[in-house]
Amino acid sequence: MGICTDGGMIVGAKVVDATLNIPQDYEWGEWEWCEDQGLEIMSPWYDASFEECTVGYSVKDVAVFDLEDGKWFREIDEKAQKFHKLFGANPMLIGMQNVY
Repeated sequence: MGICTDGGMIVGAKVVDATLNIPQDYEWGEWEWCEDQGLEIMSPWYDASFEECTVGYSVKDVAVFDLEDGKWFREIDEKAQKFHKLFGANPMLIGMQNVY
């Protein structure tokens, strides 16, 4: 057992800043519910509680010269709208490490 890291960019928010609307009859917990929604959960340190994490939709890396067509920005906007609709929180574009 060891500590692993990866990272990337997500469109989302800290869990404490979002309202999770998990159905009452959902029996698997918040981690699994987020994964079922296609969300990434990024942990700031090893063994962080769910409330200390950041949740959002993953964003692919893009070459700077490929930004001209606006496709990447549209993807960000679509994910931001989806996140806002799901959580009621204003999402941010966040780059961070995930420690697990």
